[in-house]
Amino acid sequence: YQRRVRGTKTIFILNALSNFLMTGIIVIVQNVDKASLLVDNKDQWIDIGKGLVLLLCFLKGATLEAASKAVNSILSSSVYYDETGKKTSILNLGGDILIVPQASIGGKIKGKAIQYHNLINKEEGEKLYSDMVALFQKNFEDHKIKGKVLHGVYGNRQGLKFESSGPNTHYFAVSYTHLTLPTKRI
Repeated sequence: YQRRVRGTKTIFILNALSNFLMTGIIVIVQNVDKASLLVDNKDQWIDIGKGLVLLLCFLKGATLEAASKAVNSILSSSVYYDETGKKTSILNLGGDILIVPQASIGGKIKGKAIQYHNLINKEEGEKLYSDMVALFQKNFEDHKIKGKVLHGVYGNRQGLKFESSGPNTHYFAVSYTHLTLPTKRI
């Protein structure tokens, strides 16, 4: 992006903007009729009924504050359907949640390769994942939501199977990063 300001050329470095947009937490929300997750990559499956599968990715800049905002948004947003097909929230209707760590959704294409430079480090990601799972569990208890919260293991490769009544997938990106764009005068 370039613009003229009083005869001088100011160049906004788009890479900084791109990195800003790739901070925080990415959540993919999938409505399911049922889902199963292979948590040990051998034979240990966990199963949910009607509810939501959440694919979570933590990028640099992810915070507990952003995780809390994401949990509240997912639970209160009308991303869930009742038996009549009307949109509602899982807070209102109840249902299960299966939380799956999914670092690959934080990749960025560069040429023919996918790079994962913006992922949070493993220790911080594992802590945030554990905290976010606990936030979902606490909200289910506090709001007396009928259903269960199950989760995968952070850092493990896991198999996922689900059945859905239709392609109903939502993308959330949550960030608390503030950005000042660098400029260069020519």
